[in-house]
Amino acid sequence: MHATALTEASRRNHVAVVRLLINAGADPNHYHPKPRDVNPLEAAASRGYKDCVVLMLPKASRETALGGLHAAYAQGKSRDLLEAFVDFVPDGVLNYAAALGCEDLVTDLLARGAKPETKVHDRFPYNASPSSALVEASGKGHLAIAKQLIDNGADVNAKSGFNESYAIASAARNGHTEVVKLLLAHGADVNSDGNYGPALQIAAYEGHIEIVQDLIEHGASLTDVNGSYGGPVQAAVLGDNVDILELVVTAGVDVNMKAGVARISGGGVSLSGSPIQAAVSSSNIAMVDWLLEHGADVNLCGTTGRWRETTSPLSIAARAGNLDIVN
Repeated sequence: MHATALTEASRRNHVAVVRLLINAGADPNHYHPKPRDVNPLEAAASRGYKDCVVLMLPKASRETALGGLHAAYAQGKSRDLLEAFVDFVPDGVLNYAAALGCEDLVTDLLARGAKPETKVHDRFPYNASPSSALVEASGKGHLAIAKQLIDNGADVNAKSGFNESYAIASAARNGHTEVVKLLLAHGADVNSDGNYGPALQIAAYEGHIEIVQDLIEHGASLTDVNGSYGGPVQAAVLGDNVDILELVVTAGVDVNMKAGVARISGGGVSLSGSPIQAAVSSSNIAMVDWLLEHGADVNLCGTTGRWRETTSPLSIAARAGNLDIVN
């Protein structure tokens, strides 16, 4: 299926032609399966052609408008272009305004009744996925906006995005300590577990020691091993954060805890079943030394059936030719 005349005019910013076609009944909701420019509105929005966008929005479906909104945000994060969508998908605009840190626009949208939680369409074929303005603001460290959203009833435990992120996990990943404190003070679930695991594992991997401490003090699980990083110990090992490793072990995390079912590959190193395997797989002799000095079982293997998880740490080191770790 080929692009329509309206799509061709939109991608070239032929405003007069777009106006003529729209007035003649051209449909901005006509889709065709391409990686981009799947409809006329997206073609214009992805290039920042506001005049064309404004002409088509009154005839666009909600799905088309949300897809165009995402394209507008992705193309260059233009606030001016996002504002064109306010009258049509205010909830969606609120999410992107929160991500951009547009505090006054967030204020205006909330006053108009825009909801902090909605659904967006961010890829073709468009499938609705949950979106939270609070998650967006938290991930970018916009503390004032996060406060404003919470004061206006935003759910501190809402999921957002294809990866089902939570506000506390997003803030923890990016090291936004004050946002984490705000969320915890307003009842955020310290153990909320999105696709990448709980905030404690994420912060441990990213090296944010103050956030790790705050999460532990607020009751973060020390035994959850099912996140993408395998558990607090594995996360600290793979993130090469000795201070955090010492902190979580001192807090009561078992130095021999085995990883759960989730896996990542960080820097080409597959997460292994036990912390000592993870350290050896990473060729991180400093981590190996620390773990052995603090009671790690030198023979501990995982039980998943995968080669790296069921192979002894010594064999992993020998296979890699790492003489220092073998010794």
